[in-house]
Amino acid sequence: MLWRRVVCGVVALAVATLSAAHAQLTIIPQSRINQVANPTTVGADQMVFEGEGVIEIGTVSEDLPQWSGSIGWTNKGQKPLAITRVQSTCSCVKATFGKRPIGSGERGVIEVSFVPKGRIGSVEQRLMVYTTLSDTHPTAIVHLRGRVTPSADPSGLYQHSCGPLLMMQSAVSFAATEGVQSERIAVMNGGAAPLTIGHDGRLTSPELRAYTEPQTLAPGQEGDLVIEYRPAEQSKGTPLLLYLKGLQLAPRKRQIEVILRTEE
Repeated sequence: MLWRRVVCGVVALAVATLSAAHAQLTIIPQSRINQVANPTTVGADQMVFEGEGVIEIGTVSEDLPQWSGSIGWTNKGQKPLAITRVQSTCSCVKATFGKRPIGSGERGVIEVSFVPKGRIGSVEQRLMVYTTLSDTHPTAIVHLRGRVTPSADPSGLYQHSCGPLLMMQSAVSFAATEGVQSERIAVMNGGAAPLTIGHDGRLTSPELRAYTEPQTLAPGQEGDLVIEYRPAEQSKGTPLLLYLKGLQLAPRKRQIEVILRTEE
C-alpha cells in the first residue's frame, strides 16, 4: 500500500532510518530506581507536617486555572531548621517557602499551587522537602491528593481550527479505487456568530464537496463537517484540493488536507 499525501499540489514522501550500530543501552541500577521512586528521608522526626503530610485538594474542575493552598510544619528538633528546596513529581505542582531558619518548636509554612489542566482523574503527587539536614536526601515527603473533573468547555478537545471553526482533525483520506466515499470531522463553532460552512467551488477539486451537519452552527454548537469524494475518470492523477467557504480567511487558512490512498 502506497500512501500519497496531497496538499497544495505537492506530493511529499518521508523516509526514516535507524542505525542499530549507534544505539546504546544504559542500565540503571535497581537501587537507583528505588531511590527515585521511594527516596529515603533523613531527619523526618524533626520536621512534622500537619495533616500527616497530606494536602487534600478535593475535587476541582479542569477549568480552574490554578488551585492554591498551604501546609504547615513544626520543627521538633533541637536546632534551627531551614528548607533549602522542594522538588515535585510533576511540573503541574509548584511550591514556595521561606528561607528563614525555623527555631525549635516553631512553625513554618509551604505554599503549594496545582494546575489541573490536562490532569483529569485521580491526582497523587509528591513533594520532596530538602532541608539543612541533608542535601542528598529529603527530610520529609508531602503528598498532594485529589481529583480533577473534565472541563465543561468542550472547545479544548478540538486541536485544529480554521478561524472560528474548531476541528478534531485537519485532514481526511480516501481510497482512490473504492468509488463514492465520505468522511466526517467533528467540529465546533468557537466564534460569536453563526457559521454556515460549505466548499468553495471556485478553488475546490470537482471530485470533492463539503458541508456541515447541522447546516448552520450556532456559537458554541458542535456538529460534523462532512466531506464527500466522487472520483472522476478525467481528473485521475491530479491533486485533490478542498477549500471551505463561509469563513473570512485567506484560502490557505481554510484548506482541508486530502490524502489519497492508491495501491501499486
